[in-house]
Amino acid sequence: MEVLKEIKAMRVDAYELTTTKGNKYIANPINFDERKDDIITFEVYITSPSGNLRSYAGEFKYDVSVDSRLQEALKEIDKTVDDLKDYLKNYKENRKKQVEMVKKLRMYTDNGLLRCKQVLIETDWDFDKAKQYLKDHPRRDWI
Repeated sequence: MEVLKEIKAMRVDAYELTTTKGNKYIANPINFDERKDDIITFEVYITSPSGNLRSYAGEFKYDVSVDSRLQEALKEIDKTVDDLKDYLKNYKENRKKQVEMVKKLRMYTDNGLLRCKQVLIETDWDFDKAKQYLKDHPRRDWI
């Protein structure tokens, strides 16, 4: 069984985890429990030795009130757990807005969800630019 040995904060939204077996993972915070807000949920990715390839490994819940290593890691980048919680609140709100924007663009342009999302990402989530791009670059279906 692997046990968490070390947490290193790269940014408020990305952490490097090292286990007692020496394996390294990248973890991204995705949520915190608003009823017991000391519990933060992370998505965990396995990284290749070169650091280029990542594959999803699962999620884990981390209790800040029990283990202070996350607080110490955040101090290294001049952040606090409250900064992390603020980031997660904004992340959840932005994700909801982005999902609604993708649906709206799909409705206006009759393109697929993934194409709409891709174009919105490429246009930095500017709805009007994305709409114009899809109008100027229609998808060609080959038969």
